[in-house]
This record gives sequence, structure tokens and C-alpha cells, in this order.
Amino acid sequence: MSGDDDVLIAYLRNQLSDDERQRVVERLRDDAALRTELQILETAAELFWEESMAATEEQSYATTSARLGLAPESNETRAQPEAHVARSSWVGRLRGWMVDHAAVLQPALVALVVVQAGVIAHYVGSDGGGADVTITRGSTGSCGDVWLTFRDGVAEREMRRMLVLYGGSIVDGPDEQGRYRVGFADAAARHALLESPDAAKLVSHTESPSGCSASDHESGGEKR
Repeated sequence: MSGDDDVLIAYLRNQLSDDERQRVVERLRDDAALRTELQILETAAELFWEESMAATEEQSYATTSARLGLAPESNETRAQPEAHVARSSWVGRLRGWMVDHAAVLQPALVALVVVQAGVIAHYVGSDGGGADVTITRGSTGSCGDVWLTFRDGVAEREMRRMLVLYGGSIVDGPDEQGRYRVGFADAAARHALLESPDAAKLVSHTESPSGCSASDHESGGEKR
């Protein structure tokens, strides 16, 4: 990852000081290549937000149905073609976007966005067939996870954008208390979110998973 990539991620996360941010704004005004890099990050992240959102909604529906004992096989069967069409459409749009930006696309930037989003779009073959989409990078049971309670009125899109910027992905929730369990790409991403004033505007409460402590977060522990 280049120094410019680091700066752009910090810029998107609003982690820069006023002076640093002003310098980036000035560079973006004068440097077309840097503007292109920023656009790539934002556009790729937008695509992954959409897929992550759809997959999480599907998981949430399945979890809720299971808890209520409502999982009719006929409904699942009817839902499969729609899910396949949506997945194929997303893969096609992603491929088209990559082709359109082939001249300026930097693979390292796209890889960075995938890690930041915590979303892996895995597919084989043509648009007519493909593997399921895996949505989480973290794993339930990790002491590197954090339970987040979002403030009232926070839209799901705001939640998604925050998680993308800070390398987080929802691995469970919402639970009965309205909390979401969030896994992170790495300890630095988790620390950045927990210390972010912008994230604090959306999150009212954070806590470690049961059986984990703050020291586990510091070490990035993987208690199961």
C-alpha cells in the first residue's frame, strides 16, 4: 500500500488534523491521478456496501425466522432464484465497472477496499452461475470483535458506511438488546473506530464479547 493510499483512507475516515485535511484537499484539487484514486476507493466501496447490505439483510431475515420457528421450505425455494438474479446482477456490474476503469485501476486499491469492507465477492464461471457470497471477515467468538449499540435514528446506510471506513463487518445481530457484533480486518481498524469522534456520533455504547476483556482487544486476541 502506498503512502497516498494511507492518506486517502485516513481522509475518508476523517482521521486527519485540520491542516492535514486541507493539504489533501489542495492535492486533490491539483492532482487528477489522486482524484482518480479517491474515486476508485469510493466507487468500489459503494459496490461492496450494496452487496454487504443485501447479504446481511438475508442473514438477518433467516436468523429472525429461525428464532420464531418460521422457516417454510417453500419460501426458501421461491427466494433462491431472486437471490441468484440479484447476485448475478451485482457481479455483472462489478465486472463492468472494472472494465471501464481498467486504464487507471490499481489492484492494490481494490484489494484494500475489499479488506476495509470486510466483504469478499467470490464467484466462478459466467454470470449465469456462481458461488454464494461470503459477507463476513470476522468470526463469531473472536475477542477481537466488539458489540456496538447504535444511536436511535441511525440509518442502516450510515452504519454500513462507518463499518466500511473502519474495516468492520457485522458478524451477528441485532440481538434482543439491539446490539450488533462487529468483526474487524485488524486491531488497528478496531482501535481507529473505537477512538473516532465521527463513529461516536453513531454509536452510543460499545462492549467486549462475553468472556473477553479490554486487554484481549489490545492484543487482538482470538479467544473462542
